[in-house]
Amino acid sequence: MFLERFIMKITKITNKNGNTVYRSQIYLGTDVITGKKVKATITASTQKELKRLARQRQETFNLNG
Repeated sequence: MFLERFIMKITKITNKNGNTVYRSQIYLGTDVITGKKVKATITASTQKELKRLARQRQETFNLNG
């Protein structure tokens, strides 16, 4: 649902200890109370996990506002 409509920019980051992580900033929507845009930064060890977490975060925001 979320990933089909929006394109995420996934950034590959190498930590000081040599581990590779992937980070992306996603737009969740507009806060109902304040009217401001809500964004979230997600970090994961694989791109597949990052996409799964982005979908999960989007669905949680849609349910809870």
